[in-house]
Amino acid sequence: MHFSFFFSGHPIKPFGILGLVLWLILIPLGCFSLSFIIEIFYLIYKKSVLDKLSNQLARLGFIFFSAITLSIAIICLVPGFQNTAFKSFFIFKQTFLICMASAFLLSIAYIFSWKALKKIKILHILLGFSSLASYKIFLSGIFLILFNLTLPQPKLLPPLHSLFYPILGQLFILSFVFAISVAWPYLILRRNKDDFGRDYYRFAIKHLSKWNLIMLGASFIPCTIIFLMLKEKFLFSPLLGPASMIILGMGLLAILSVILLKQNQPLRYKAWFFLAPLPALVILIFRLISYVELIKMWRL
Repeated sequence: MHFSFFFSGHPIKPFGILGLVLWLILIPLGCFSLSFIIEIFYLIYKKSVLDKLSNQLARLGFIFFSAITLSIAIICLVPGFQNTAFKSFFIFKQTFLICMASAFLLSIAYIFSWKALKKIKILHILLGFSSLASYKIFLSGIFLILFNLTLPQPKLLPPLHSLFYPILGQLFILSFVFAISVAWPYLILRRNKDDFGRDYYRFAIKHLSKWNLIMLGASFIPCTIIFLMLKEKFLFSPLLGPASMIILGMGLLAILSVILLKQNQPLRYKAWFFLAPLPALVILIFRLISYVELIKMWRL
């Protein structure tokens, strides 16, 4: 289906499929990033609830990362796939696969050494940082390939004035939002098995809500940078449709976060947790449409 006026003539289905794929691969980044940061807070404040939340986020990220690793392994074995538009991926296949394999092995070590390295938290945090850095390099390569597909003359590394860097930064910021959107229902699904107590879940849900609001706000910083980079090339009209959907998705998540922060018993809203991934996915899909329009302006 085409929405010629509202979405600048872009078909929604391809962007929906691409958005879903990118949403899934960004979730581990957000989970690992949050886990890493929260573990640093645990090192500072010595609150056991922070350590538990950090561990749960790392495990959630690993679930998605395991599925991604398996999917990429299967795709790489498909005959003829190396001759598709993703040919550039296979030119640097060894580098990408080494980064992905490193991130996977390091994330395993990070999760399963939690108790063993509890008294050596600095070493455990460094292990988490190494895993996170490897995964970021892998993702940067994937996004570079997708970015190059929109250019007439792809480059190994875009110049410093390229839109690639603020777009990449925004996706990394939004990965926190995507991770939180699945972390809320994950906490509920794990509640009976982990049984950390009502006080823990009250703290965890509210803590994630705070991070959600912070990252929703921070995601506007790259928008400002892109606007300043484009200057007179910037056009509002092609972005009105995607922007309205992005604001709608962000607004819904922000409202849910504020409600959860104000409630003494946020678990009463657990039914809403399972709907949170939908506006998060809407944000990414229409961000992708807006990126295409911004790249068109940049190429003028």
